[in-house]
Amino acid sequence: MEGIAGEKENSPTNDCLRNGVLTCLSDDELKALKTTEWSPRLQRVVDGFLFMCYTGLHIADYQKLNNNNVRNYQGQKFIEYRRQKNDQPAIVPIGKEAQALIDKYGSVDDLPRISSQKQNDYLKVIAERIGTDKHLTNKVARKTFTDMSINQRGMSFEAVASMLGHASTDFVKVYGRVRENRIFAEWRG
Repeated sequence: MEGIAGEKENSPTNDCLRNGVLTCLSDDELKALKTTEWSPRLQRVVDGFLFMCYTGLHIADYQKLNNNNVRNYQGQKFIEYRRQKNDQPAIVPIGKEAQALIDKYGSVDDLPRISSQKQNDYLKVIAERIGTDKHLTNKVARKTFTDMSINQRGMSFEAVASMLGHASTDFVKVYGRVRENRIFAEWRG
């Protein structure tokens, strides 16, 4: 059965369309990234990309991230930083997936990092390997985080803007859109 935007029913993270362009990863594509066997080098690229998917960090902010950015609020770990691009404060809770990656590498300081351009080059190879025709770049991670926050977690645009380090919701609306699963969840609310 087709949904409002041509999405299949029961597929909460089907393709995210923005002006006809695929901009974020589906649940199946995220699963493929996590379960595909990669060479050690590509695994580090995938892990860095996934960490950005789980935290919404821009590549420039991810590159600067360190253990001093990790805080604790009532038992919930979170990342607190100021965006390099606009000096806006941002606070992002560390979910179980992001924490698993921190644990894998031992600390935030030891998360894998390479240059943005090199990462984007590797992401082209990775996209081909998981069978997606999406143009996979570092920005897709941030958009995937936005989509998951809005549509799976049901977060407000204001909260997502704060996590992304934006002063307004304008950019959030570029990075994500409310999909039918969120509409129906709120309707039933």
